[in-house]
Amino acid sequence: MRVDPDVLRSLANQADDAASALVTVDLGGMAQRSADCVDGSSTQWAARLVAMELRSRAESVSSSMTAIGVAVRGAGNTFEVEDAALAQTFESLQFEPRRN
Repeated sequence: MRVDPDVLRSLANQADDAASALVTVDLGGMAQRSADCVDGSSTQWAARLVAMELRSRAESVSSSMTAIGVAVRGAGNTFEVEDAALAQTFESLQFEPRRN
């Protein structure tokens, strides 16, 4: 199918911006610092656990947003994309934190 490369490049740029903003805002750091005033408490301990989870999820979503940008930018640069190929890229994205 023919695609408008400018529309795809715009989407790719927006995906890149979203991915960058998600990491830059540092939700995990904010969560961790929220309990720094109660040093050594269970609240501080819990806030650190929440911070680790938030960082993990933010990194996962950020990686997926970057993958979206790469997929649609590539489609825009070649001016053609198979619906199935682009759909497969989107289906493979992970928005859950990676577990070790």
